[in-house]
Amino acid sequence: MKKIDLASLRIITAEIKRLVQFYEEATGIKAKWSTDDFAEINTNSFTLAIGSVRS
Repeated sequence: MKKIDLASLRIITAEIKRLVQFYEEATGIKAKWSTDDFAEINTNSFTLAIGSVRS
């Protein structure tokens, strides 16, 4: 089986502020907000993109 590296993962949610706060606390990394409806958490391994259902 061939190894695949994960570059990014996107999660869409109706409660973006709550989910971003959860992942900030879980990773210890502050999210970078592009808009009120989109934030990213950049780790050493991959980028977690979180968008609202409005995005």
